[in-house]
This record gives sequence, C-alpha cells and structure tokens, in this order.
Amino acid sequence: MAEIKQERKSFEERPVPVPEFSIEKMFPGSIPVEAVFEPEVKFRVVEEFGPQCLTEDDQGNVFFKGEYTDCEGLLPWILSFGDHVTVIKPEELKLELLKNAGNLVKKYERKEKIHEKMV
Repeated sequence: MAEIKQERKSFEERPVPVPEFSIEKMFPGSIPVEAVFEPEVKFRVVEEFGPQCLTEDDQGNVFFKGEYTDCEGLLPWILSFGDHVTVIKPEELKLELLKNAGNLVKKYERKEKIHEKMV
C-alpha cells in the first residue's frame, strides 16, 4: 500500500444497468402456502403480503393464498401466529407443526412431572 501513486489516467464513462428491485426478484416465492388466519392477526398478514393475497369470510377469518420464499423461514413465521392460524397447504408444513407440537407436549409433561416430585 505504501507504493500506491496517483496517475492522471482517465476512463470513459459507460452505462450501468439499473438492477430490478421488484419484490418478485428480491424474494422469489417458491413454496405455495394456503392458510386461514383469525381476524385478530389479519393486520400482520396484510402488512407482510398485501391485501391481494387475501379473501375474507363473514366471520372475519382471512384465507391466505400465496408463496413463501424458504422452508427455514416458513415454519417460524406460521408458529409466530400461535393458534390463530390453520394451515391448509403444504402438507409437509402441517406435519412439521404436528411434530413441533408433540415435542412441546413431551417437554412440558416431563417438566410438570419433575415439578410435582419437587413439591
């Protein structure tokens, strides 16, 4: 770096293409998702995906049909709605939710038994 020197060389300007920053390009959907959300969490789905992905029934439940970008993010996103969402598709996600629920039940049953022994 000590041997760097400034030269009087100039360069021709050349055009640089503007990248496409559309949502579809930045976050390509690859996992089709269908779910029903209860009215109290509608605002979150609208904020994250926009109203174009939703239809509402007479009770205010929101049917979502859209795409999610990755498997690793889909499960935590659905879980963040607690029991205010019912997944319709994909089937793999429903199985993963069941597995998670079963693991939680086992974990808390064990802790409850340990707690009962201590009391």
